[in-house]
Amino acid sequence: MVDDLAPPLSAGPGNIFRPAIGPLLRLVSSALGADATLLVVQRDCPRILAARTVALAMGSSLPAALAATLPAASAGGGAVAPAQPGVAGVHILDPPLVVGPDCFSSVLTSAFTWGGKPGFLLALRSTPRPWSAQHLADLADLADLAPAALEHDHEADFVTHASRLVTLSPDGILVHLDGVIVLANPAAARLTGAASEQALVGRPLRQLLAPPYLKSVGASITAPTAEAPAPMVLERLTRLDGGLIDVEVAELPYLFHDEPAVLLVIRDVTQRLAAEAATRRSEAQVRLLVEKLPAVAWATDAELGVVTMFGARRTAPGPLAEAPVGRHVAALLGDAIDAGLSAHRHALAGSPATFDVCWSGHTFGARVEPLVAPTGEVTGTLGIAVDLTERLQAEAQERELHVLSGLARLAGGVAHEMNNVLGAIMGYAASVEGEPLSVAVRQRIQRITDAARRGSGLTRRLLGFAREGLYERTRFPINDLVETIADRLRRETPPGIVIRVRTSQAAPWAEGDAAQLREALHALCTNGVESMPHGGTLTLTVSVGSPSGGSEGEVAIEVRDTGVGMDEQLAHDALEPFFTTKPLGAGDGLGLPMAYGIVARHGGRLTLESAPGHGTIARVSLPTVAPPPTLAPPSRSVPAPRVVTRRVLIVDDDEWVRESSSALLEASGYEVVTAANGPAGLEIFQAAPESFAFVLLDMRMPGMDGAEVLRRMVAIDPDARVVLCSGYTREQIGPGLFSLGRVGFLEKPFDLSQLREQIRAVEKDG
Repeated sequence: MVDDLAPPLSAGPGNIFRPAIGPLLRLVSSALGADATLLVVQRDCPRILAARTVALAMGSSLPAALAATLPAASAGGGAVAPAQPGVAGVHILDPPLVVGPDCFSSVLTSAFTWGGKPGFLLALRSTPRPWSAQHLADLADLADLAPAALEHDHEADFVTHASRLVTLSPDGILVHLDGVIVLANPAAARLTGAASEQALVGRPLRQLLAPPYLKSVGASITAPTAEAPAPMVLERLTRLDGGLIDVEVAELPYLFHDEPAVLLVIRDVTQRLAAEAATRRSEAQVRLLVEKLPAVAWATDAELGVVTMFGARRTAPGPLAEAPVGRHVAALLGDAIDAGLSAHRHALAGSPATFDVCWSGHTFGARVEPLVAPTGEVTGTLGIAVDLTERLQAEAQERELHVLSGLARLAGGVAHEMNNVLGAIMGYAASVEGEPLSVAVRQRIQRITDAARRGSGLTRRLLGFAREGLYERTRFPINDLVETIADRLRRETPPGIVIRVRTSQAAPWAEGDAAQLREALHALCTNGVESMPHGGTLTLTVSVGSPSGGSEGEVAIEVRDTGVGMDEQLAHDALEPFFTTKPLGAGDGLGLPMAYGIVARHGGRLTLESAPGHGTIARVSLPTVAPPPTLAPPSRSVPAPRVVTRRVLIVDDDEWVRESSSALLEASGYEVVTAANGPAGLEIFQAAPESFAFVLLDMRMPGMDGAEVLRRMVAIDPDARVVLCSGYTREQIGPGLFSLGRVGFLEKPFDLSQLREQIRAVEKDG
């Protein structure tokens, strides 16, 4: 490659153009772009007079591929036909022209005249970017500005062309002598707000620009022929109307009427600086956004060296905090170096790839894309890694809850079937109590009844673990719930256990099944008490938005004990169903899993914090709700006296329960009618509701459950007497059903005395 101009030509007609070629080529280069290579060719014999950024010898013949783009040569020799100055054309070189390391594919050509001597201006380009119509127009316009040769008889032409160049320049041009403006072009007048360029002549330059830059001219003022480009310096220009604009100023030594002067080239950069500032703000906003996101982004070059990286480094400080910029990407990959390097190599080959990487305990999902230049070449890679830790933990928790729910359904099914079996055993045993039996037989029957009751305790625990829905959803105050549990604990706990309560002044409310939550919290408290065999303190704390577990919109209930504590593995296993540290027969391992399931179904979280010798904190977090509005109690009319009857309807899907219950009631003098499901029982009841003393109704049946049957029966007969039967406790199925009318309750399995007590309760007038 050569400098702006080739070395001076040997003697010949072409050397008269040499002094004027430099400014012209610089002007053409600025108009066509930095990737344009320029040639000046004489017309009568296509030899190269001057060149810019191409390795062609001056004075040599123009390559044939380029000569063919000029106006057609005459048949007789190398002379070319006349061409119209100022008209440009585009030509595609096929095959491309190779000159040294360069390969040119297209050429832009324009003819012009220099001081009466014809020539051509050629602009070559190697990139696939096409020439635009504006390029053609610019080259044609610039060709018209070609200066005359510097012979004495053409100096006037040269001055004319130079004046036109200054006049047409989009940059402001000022010349000053000792700080006083002596020459200005129209662009300078527009820039400064002057009425004309003449309005600037005679003004002190300091009115427009601050004076310190003048010192930089120095000794170079005496060397007006120097060709070194002047640097552009950012300055603030004061317009004549007082406004300020940002400009770039280049200063050059200049001879004005043979006196040393300074030429200033002034370029308005206000819009450019505003665009750059907007870009910086946008980049800062993007960087800030990425920094806030749980993600890390980086870019590498083609050798996989990290050139930039930004993102949420605080979430995973390890390798990210070591600032691997400038190092190989392997320094960023940690334990995932094999998969990470493979993904980056795939990206360099043009295909995106993914891998997982762990940084300081956080799991990130990473994707690497090829970084493609406008030419289509892959120049590096772009990677982004998103923190998946919370999502993976949530998925694991969801899977755990799904497994727990499956176990709960299994346990619930087993418990209900066992309840029916145990109920049948107790019913059949009770039905023979009135018969003449020996003492030994009665003792055996009593042992059967005791064993059934013992089995019912286990089924009750299984049902508590298996609850999937809420029978009753109400709003209740958390402080009252915790106080109730504390009162119960004070009655149940042995001496040496101190129960403390710290309620919240905010008086938070929650929504759900208060009985279920009370049982879940009681199970947590019972575990805490059992972990303090030698005494200690159990503290129940209610807080809203507390740093220890609650957030705005949440209430945290902490159960803290001073017991033996647990290690990390034991705290994890404690939530597993049927896991227990108690001796065989001393515990079923359903307390914590039951509490976990109840809290989860209320939209909350249960977490354990423990360490050996430092006790345990069980924390329940629940969403808070507003207190319910106060409503006046509904008025109830006094029912009319019912006809006395000894007829009973039993609705239960289990045949053994129907038979055993029928035997108990018939032994007590009742006439029994049975139904195997809800719709059948409703049909019998609707035919003659007043003929039944009461209905014995199972709560859990396929299709239509007991709650729906009860509501429909009350709709048929508001004074219906119904005794509900369930494996759940009265509190667990909720108070809402018992407010519907004369409703009693029997917890399965039940004996004859319990049945008679409920019969008396529902048959009593009131």
